[in-house]
Amino acid sequence: MIANHIQLILIVTGVYTAAAILQFFAPRLGLTKLTFGADSSDPLTLLLAQHWGLLAGLLGGLLVYAAYHPAAREPVVLVAALEKLGLAGLILFGRWPRTPLGTRMAYIDVVIAVIFLLYLGGI
Repeated sequence: MIANHIQLILIVTGVYTAAAILQFFAPRLGLTKLTFGADSSDPLTLLLAQHWGLLAGLLGGLLVYAAYHPAAREPVVLVAALEKLGLAGLILFGRWPRTPLGTRMAYIDVVIAVIFLLYLGGI
């Protein structure tokens, strides 16, 4: 069932995931109290925020790529599901205050990961 719509699912979730590339260019904005509850000008924190934005942006690009290249789908979808569950777990169960936007992003990532895992399971 999901396989019938996987190309569209990969495009939509890929674009959503790739939007994190903005944090590569504006790391302070991505860390703000609105998104993750941080307000830091520490160079190392900004470097790690940029790196995460770059990685998430690249993963989103790979999801879009996999939409058009079926041979790449399984490994890309598996990696994306694991990344999304990992990030959601860190946001939802970490020891820092959660923001409404960060919490919403975590729940969206869980839904996407479940869809991906169902796809991989042949459902």
